[in-house]
Amino acid sequence: MKISTFYCVAVCCMISLTSCLKNSSVDEQPPYVSVINTSPTLGTVNIYVDGTVLNSGAVPFGGALAYSQVTAGDHTFKFTTASGTESLLTKAVSLSADKIYSFYLTGKEEQMDGLLVEDDLSVSSTDKAFVRFINLSPDAPALDLSTADGVMLFSAKAYRESTAFNAINPATYTLVIKDASTAVQYAAINAIAFTAGKYYTIISRGMLVPGSIDQPFSSQIIINL
Repeated sequence: MKISTFYCVAVCCMISLTSCLKNSSVDEQPPYVSVINTSPTLGTVNIYVDGTVLNSGAVPFGGALAYSQVTAGDHTFKFTTASGTESLLTKAVSLSADKIYSFYLTGKEEQMDGLLVEDDLSVSSTDKAFVRFINLSPDAPALDLSTADGVMLFSAKAYRESTAFNAINPATYTLVIKDASTAVQYAAINAIAFTAGKYYTIISRGMLVPGSIDQPFSSQIIINL
């Protein structure tokens, strides 16, 4: 079972931004956005926002770019192959002030799309960690995420469905991803240490039935903050 961990750590002002979100007396702050490639192919991509490339090197499957500050308003995201300029996907999104987002490249070929998810990182805690789950495996059924000892964290999440961040006790857990209908286990994520005050996104990705040029089903852990 392949498990990947990526840190979506922004520049140092990211911390001050989350503080500002909790202080209504300050001026509006510009939005931040991270981009993650979950398109289940062997290829790599370049990522553009409004015609400006974000990545310094081609982004592979599972690659996650750190949060970048952008202006509030409408933007165009474009994805190309690492060696070409022709668009694989061009998608318009609107980003609001005082918000933090993750943009996931999903699917493949004619089903390729983008999923914009708001990241609410505004709650500070010294005794809780925060976790959410996103099903990004194109051919998977609705999925459950639970602890190995049977505590359900999120149930029956369909493809491209994202949960909110939920608080959990900081500890080391083994998590399992299962078919919500049959309880068939597709992945076990062993010994994840959740730290108080941090935010974690668990995603399923890849194909349950991969073709010769597809990425197989796996899980990924993204530490948002």
